[in-house]
Amino acid sequence: MPRPELADRISSSLNEGKPEDVKELLSEVTPSEIADILKSLDPEENQGVLEALDTDTASEVMLELDPEHREEILGELNPETIADIVEEMESDDAADLIGELSEKTASDVLAKIDPEDRRELEPLLRYPEDSAGGIMQAELVKVADKFTVRDTINWIRLIADEIEDFYLIYVTDDEDRLLGEISLSKLVLATPSSRVSDMMEPVEHRVTPYMDQEQVAKIFQKYGILSLPVVDDNGVLLGRIT
Repeated sequence: MPRPELADRISSSLNEGKPEDVKELLSEVTPSEIADILKSLDPEENQGVLEALDTDTASEVMLELDPEHREEILGELNPETIADIVEEMESDDAADLIGELSEKTASDVLAKIDPEDRRELEPLLRYPEDSAGGIMQAELVKVADKFTVRDTINWIRLIADEIEDFYLIYVTDDEDRLLGEISLSKLVLATPSSRVSDMMEPVEHRVTPYMDQEQVAKIFQKYGILSLPVVDDNGVLLGRIT
């Protein structure tokens, strides 16, 4: 369906109070295309579209919007809706979006999200947006150094749905200090009873949360790595940058 016709039908459905029709009309449309369609709708219609979509799709659409348009739409959404959208995002994207809100709205949104998600997000909001801490995500795979390969694989099976694009498993001590790392490929080929502490490799590259993101980018470019752990001054693992 041509985009102008689709936008008109969306407007009609919203005016008729039929959000389920909006969801159906957009069921085969990509998030980036939905973001473009929103540009041709009124602000209150933007709100109606996002509320009609499932929260997973709505979160993807929000990330496709240009900053000015996203700010305009966020101003129209209530904290409950924003909280639902935030909970579907990776922690780094969620922190960026909350950072675009007013202090009061951000506080209201944080109060409405799941406590576990809030515990992940609040530390990320402390760092400047152009720092390693500002671009890191809390989602990663880490295991204690006393784990066996079997323990680690069982743990990965439990959390795999919550973490995307991981290639490295980080090994930490009882104080959460980063000790080493194991590639996923090495792990699956290892003897199940082996301890991860006997297999782990040294972490050659790590950054602290206040490092400028341009320096972080240079490390990725220079060494061709896929993931970079972020640690505090005591070596405690805080997150990763991918």
